[in-house]
Amino acid sequence: MSSVENLVMESMQIRYTRSTRTWRIVAVVACIIAIVMTALFLWQVLKNDEECAKCGNGYDRAPPKKSEPDTYGSPCPKTPGKLMALSEKLPEQLSTGLKKIADYISSRVNKTVNLPAISADIFYQDRTLLSLHEGTKVTTREDIPDDQTIYRIGSVTKVFVVLMVYKFYEEGLIDSLDDPLSKYAPGFYIQNPFTGENVTIRQIASQMSGLPREAPCFYICRNDTSEEQLQLLKNRSLILPPGSMPSYSNLGYALLGRLLSENLLQNQTFETWVKENILKPLNMTRTGFEITADVQQNMAFPYSPNGEIMPFMNIYWVAPAGQMYSTLEDMTKLGMTLAQPSKQTLFRPASLWDMMSAADIAPDGTTIWGAPWEMELQEHFIVRQKGGVIDSYEAYLSIVPELQLGVNLFISTFHFVKGGPPISNRMIHDIYKILLPVMNQTLVDLEGSSEFPVDPKPYIGNYSVNISDVLSHEVTTYSVEITVQDDILQVRFINPPYQNFNIVYIGNKLVFQAEFKWPSSSCFTERMGSYDDLHFLSFEENGVSPGFKVPGKAMIATRVS
Repeated sequence: MSSVENLVMESMQIRYTRSTRTWRIVAVVACIIAIVMTALFLWQVLKNDEECAKCGNGYDRAPPKKSEPDTYGSPCPKTPGKLMALSEKLPEQLSTGLKKIADYISSRVNKTVNLPAISADIFYQDRTLLSLHEGTKVTTREDIPDDQTIYRIGSVTKVFVVLMVYKFYEEGLIDSLDDPLSKYAPGFYIQNPFTGENVTIRQIASQMSGLPREAPCFYICRNDTSEEQLQLLKNRSLILPPGSMPSYSNLGYALLGRLLSENLLQNQTFETWVKENILKPLNMTRTGFEITADVQQNMAFPYSPNGEIMPFMNIYWVAPAGQMYSTLEDMTKLGMTLAQPSKQTLFRPASLWDMMSAADIAPDGTTIWGAPWEMELQEHFIVRQKGGVIDSYEAYLSIVPELQLGVNLFISTFHFVKGGPPISNRMIHDIYKILLPVMNQTLVDLEGSSEFPVDPKPYIGNYSVNISDVLSHEVTTYSVEITVQDDILQVRFINPPYQNFNIVYIGNKLVFQAEFKWPSSSCFTERMGSYDDLHFLSFEENGVSPGFKVPGKAMIATRVS
């Protein structure tokens, strides 16, 4: 070969060697990547198996989310139609439930510092079923709280604002709760870039006004006046369209409490009105606004996270939104009043029922807002609850008026609760999760085993019933028998067939409630006109009624021998 050919061959050899080396490097890298990826895959599989073993659900991954069952058309859950009094010795299932609740509350105290002080009770009708006190009022000595121990209740104060609003409405000082607040407080104005409308009293009370959360003076409004705050609000605007969705507003409650009392009362502040019209009539002697030296004599004190006693915050002008203090004993008096609208005499029953109605239901289907309640749908019942936080205190007033039931919970310093925040609202939820099923079943059982409230002899017997067709006016005659079955009267059609129905005693010897419900009726159909008024005729000399009528069914009955 020539020298030129030798150079060419050497160059080719060098290129081949380099190329071979490069591919070898690429192959090694690819192998390493494959090994790593295989290892990661195996690790992930083993991890899933381990998690599956922990879950014990039989899946090799997180189980698929199940859709909610379709309950449309199903019967309503069984709830008591009549609330029976409890015997002195509580039924076993209820006692067991209360014991679980007591253990749960006790477990939240941090034993290393004996904090927080916790006071809680459960009441039914006019009776306290459970009263529990844990922790200490101060860390320097073993000072266990009691029913008269004072806690700050924060935003539970808002309940008193709503009570004042409804009392003003009952007394004619307010024409309608749907009137704009500016009708009674002409100085109130805030820009509404959404609709241009004025916010109403009802919207403010139910947190549906779209007002900003805090007042212009924020929390501690020592020397601020309504006039000053109103002037500042003129340059502010709503944050949401009124009535569209809830947005919590301390400002709204400060405006209701201050402006309505200042414009509709003579020489009386919000604080003095509450004292004279709510606290005194209910004998709530240890509830108020100003924390004096006398009040502190039996007070559970607030503590900072480092264990030092905190100073008491005074919020002055915004006091209607959260300044008050109270005791378990006093708050139970208020709770029993609110939980029994038809029994109390301080307000019209319709006012309290309206106060406890829903203003908004959140997309989760369980969170409900009202005036002033933060409600929750739980175990087929709506729990009306109002929480409050100030300093290191947390407080909760909650009621279920359909069961005449309630729970109060006071915590002196939430920093030290075992389990961590959120504290009181989580505890209230957990308490009702235990309480509602056993309470409901207890009352259903008692109702089913009870006797008719009055002597049934004037009503039972055989009747001839004429029912008119409201369109054709044709009259059909039926033979029926009324018998007593536990706590109701049953009307059975003997011939020809017709819908049997029940007669429920409602407290009047001649006027009753007639229930025309099929056993398989759904919650929807039950509320489509299943009830009617039934009137027995006045008793004759022999002490029995000669007949009855059901006007809503064009039904007239005459007793037969």
